[in-house]
Amino acid sequence: MALIPVFIAAICVLSTGVFAQNNVSAVHGGVENTITDNDRMITRGKGVSEELLTEYQETVNKYLEKYTTGNPDEKDRFYWKSDYLSEEDWTRLYVIFVQMTYIQQHEQMISFYGPPPAFGRDFPPPQYMYDLWIEDKKSKILIDGEQVDNSVLKSRKRDDFVRYFTSSLHRSGGQRDEYRVDLWTEAGHKKFSEQLYEQPFSIEKLLEIEPGVIFLVEKDNNKPVYLQLMGIFASVLVSV
Repeated sequence: MALIPVFIAAICVLSTGVFAQNNVSAVHGGVENTITDNDRMITRGKGVSEELLTEYQETVNKYLEKYTTGNPDEKDRFYWKSDYLSEEDWTRLYVIFVQMTYIQQHEQMISFYGPPPAFGRDFPPPQYMYDLWIEDKKSKILIDGEQVDNSVLKSRKRDDFVRYFTSSLHRSGGQRDEYRVDLWTEAGHKKFSEQLYEQPFSIEKLLEIEPGVIFLVEKDNNKPVYLQLMGIFASVLVSV
């Protein structure tokens, strides 16, 4: 799925609470489904069981108002009760989702878009966003995972960075209008990718950066349309 919007603003606000301590095991159908390996370590893309896929769908159904199946020449449409996921559901769904295979992920009605993956072309931040972050004290700037003062960006250039990602701080205890900006150099993003994409990693590491939440709203001949929420702004995206 090509789900990287080119116009998302930097202010990210989604919901409330501190989420790093949430329990990611649950009792489902009388049986405890543990979704972690030893010592709360998980592996991205390893695939999950049918039981966990069923649990995932049942949790999604709590937020689905209804859906209509179109005729062969019409679209399937999905209507949602809310674009806010509870703290428990948000964490549970996200931890399961990152462990799904790509095919399993592509079949879900609620998905997540997290930090930039290891593959793909360089994607420096737009100049207007870069300039905003320098002056906006509501932004928390991290370069290669280390927090720096916003003024540090004055001595750098936007194309010093090969990836960027903006995320909410509200779930991790920040104010509603505060947000996090992660900037990665080439070397920094390589190290980050090795930690988060190429080997098992901890749930705590996963939850350090809040992803965007993606709701399926239409499906037409296997060309789904999504509503992606990353902060107070939402964008309608078509997968290709």
